[in-house]
Amino acid sequence: MKQYLVIFKCRDGGVRHKEWNSYALEEKNQRMVDGKKKLDDWFKKHQHLVVSHPVELATQSLWIESAGVTEMESLMGSFLVIQAKSLEQAATIFTDHPHFSCFPGDGIQITECRPSAGALSSL
Repeated sequence: MKQYLVIFKCRDGGVRHKEWNSYALEEKNQRMVDGKKKLDDWFKKHQHLVVSHPVELATQSLWIESAGVTEMESLMGSFLVIQAKSLEQAATIFTDHPHFSCFPGDGIQITECRPSAGALSSL
């Protein structure tokens, strides 16, 4: 099986966040309770494919390039690593993920993790 990096995208100014911010506090709290249960159920169903559990990311990031360092808003909310036979199979694992149905997530990006060539081989 191959490994895949799964990045949960979530923009503070995105359509889903604007919708989320329009909910009353009671509705947000209920969605969080429902979402937590659905997330737990999702992990139980797919735990055999999860290589590394989710890591939440801060919204502040730095962009580093030859011209210097600048602040930027991160579009990434969290990430995890899974294993699957193919990119297409990896995608099907997330079609029913609570990131869409309960939380204000914009989308999920999945890309294959490949062994690093050269520089890290001596580590």
